[in-house]
Amino acid sequence: METLRITVATSSLNKVPSDSYGSEIMVYNLALGLHNRGHEVHLYGPYMTVNDGLIRHPMVYTPAMVSLDAEHDAIDSDIEKMDFVLDATATCAFHEELHYAYKHRPHACWRNGIDFVSPRFARHNVAVLSELARGYAMNGWSALHESDYVPVIDYQPKLRVPLVMPYGIRRVEPCDGTGDYILYFSRLHIHKGIVEFLKLAKRNPDLKFLVAGDASWGDHWLYYHIARDLAPDNVEFMVDVSDPREAFCKAKAFVYMPQYAEAFGLVIIQSVAYGVPVVSPESSRKFITGELHHLINFGNVDELIRQDLRRPSYDDLKGFTEEDMVNRWLDFIKSAVNGYETGE
Repeated sequence: METLRITVATSSLNKVPSDSYGSEIMVYNLALGLHNRGHEVHLYGPYMTVNDGLIRHPMVYTPAMVSLDAEHDAIDSDIEKMDFVLDATATCAFHEELHYAYKHRPHACWRNGIDFVSPRFARHNVAVLSELARGYAMNGWSALHESDYVPVIDYQPKLRVPLVMPYGIRRVEPCDGTGDYILYFSRLHIHKGIVEFLKLAKRNPDLKFLVAGDASWGDHWLYYHIARDLAPDNVEFMVDVSDPREAFCKAKAFVYMPQYAEAFGLVIIQSVAYGVPVVSPESSRKFITGELHHLINFGNVDELIRQDLRRPSYDDLKGFTEEDMVNRWLDFIKSAVNGYETGE
């Protein structure tokens, strides 16, 4: 088997791997999976403390906002030696060097489908994680909030037809089904539905609710304190979610109420892997990629959380496994290395 030198460049905005959730887990697990297949993997990202065989390249951590300069400055001379670069930074900041300085180094920009309106994407091979994200990339639309979709008029990105890449999760031991909380598990942000969740708790004072979200770093502490001020008495908070199993196994159901377009919805397959039913209002259906609709109980959330819902199993994930994710990415990388085109 040919050993490839692969760079995986992650966002400077969040820890990689993150403690418990988010795309940072997928990026990290992909890098680790490529390493375990015998390839030399270089990982760019903040908070690099794990000894796992990956070659680390520290990035400046920028919690307040995405910093193009911070991510751009993380590039070093090792990039020139790579067979392939997966640019999963929040800004796709590596594009100029990859395209020009390093003689069209085979690379792809891995995006979540929200920001495909920048000219910088025109020089990337673009890989997205869901059909929802692919639709944004092809149509040049930008998702804002609720049902407000605004077409891009001034600039229509000239992208290739984006390739939809798989995402997956490792098999975990399912919960025993005795949880009694209604769970919110995500970053404490209005776009993730934290306000809607607290309203749900207020409407159901006889039920118990649990908000699990990291409040110890970055901007999360601010969102946490706002949520605490808004929460009714039947809501508890878990601020250390380094072990997501603890949060999910306390849950009767996981309620997912996004207020903007979710490109891949990792937390949905995470809940299913633990055997916890996923509940979501009809109003959020348009914000969740259709690939995941069969995993979700859509409808009146107030009624659904009072029912004895069927507990899903890992088998319900139908291909959303880490092994599938690594296999598809390896096929894509080898194809790019052996027949790279610049897209010009």
